[in-house]
Amino acid sequence: MISNRLKSAHPDLEARNTHRPTTLVTLLDLKTAGFRLYGNCYCGHGRELDLDMLIERYGDDYVFINEQRIGRSLKCTRCGHPGGKLTLQPG
Repeated sequence: MISNRLKSAHPDLEARNTHRPTTLVTLLDLKTAGFRLYGNCYCGHGRELDLDMLIERYGDDYVFINEQRIGRSLKCTRCGHPGGKLTLQPG
């Protein structure tokens, strides 16, 4: 809740705080919200993954939270290590 004192000092603050948090659970949620999904190797190398291709392969309702199938299918193009972890970035 924004105090009246803050509202008067910053009238646009209330308008900016009306945005509800976005729930990101599925691959389609990520795409719709404009997030990017990255595959990262333990050597430090990473790259953006193609969400359209992942949705085609796993389905738009695929839950990526605690995901292991995509992570296990990764292979680093720098060091060749199999597997990796996923990270998100806003678009």
